[in-house]
Amino acid sequence: MKHKFQYIDFRQAMKGNNLPRKYYPLSNKVNIEKIIKLFPKPWIAFLDSGDYHYLTYFLLKNLSNKPYLILFDNHFDMNYAPDGMLSCGSWARQALIDDLIKGVLVIGASSISKPTDFWHPGIIHIENPNDVINLNKYKNLFKYDLYISIDKDVLDSSILRTDWDQGIMKEDSLLKWLSVFNSKGKVIGVDFCGDFKRDPVLELVDIKNKKAHERINRKIINLFTENYSKTA
Repeated sequence: MKHKFQYIDFRQAMKGNNLPRKYYPLSNKVNIEKIIKLFPKPWIAFLDSGDYHYLTYFLLKNLSNKPYLILFDNHFDMNYAPDGMLSCGSWARQALIDDLIKGVLVIGASSISKPTDFWHPGIIHIENPNDVINLNKYKNLFKYDLYISIDKDVLDSSILRTDWDQGIMKEDSLLKWLSVFNSKGKVIGVDFCGDFKRDPVLELVDIKNKKAHERINRKIINLFTENYSKTA
């Protein structure tokens, strides 16, 4: 197992810069790009709620090498967004259009969310994320640099609850997939999101869900870094 990644809390990195939820105007990209340039590489970045999944686009844009994207998500995130805007539901589409990635393996997304107005030959879809991992089927991916992006809404709601509709992925399945990619491939960056919106009252009322998120976050981070602390 490789342990080399630097943990980054994007919330803390952007402190004092209020990020809008769901939609981000590309005209304001300079501020985000300046901050990302300061990030140590390779990173594992916590993006907070799935509403901020559009930040992955900017992280991809900052990489020196164009990777193959491994996306764990209950959605394809390839919807249409208005001109000049990037959204949590369109960033993967924009990354393909702007040639930031060689392709994308989407693991766990429901076919219901498959875009009807956009497709790309570099898209591979695994709808059932709990199937036995067939490495031979995907061995060609390992010749590329890999970037992993995780939205915890891919997980079954019995494990934790998110702000979005959720998939059917088991915790063990997610950890096995991550371990395979990290041990067999050259992973050059990781990010993850899917936390509940920050609400101190809700966190007190639903402490069980809060702890479930913290536990999954810790397991994801520990797969890629050996020196993680909660205050990083």
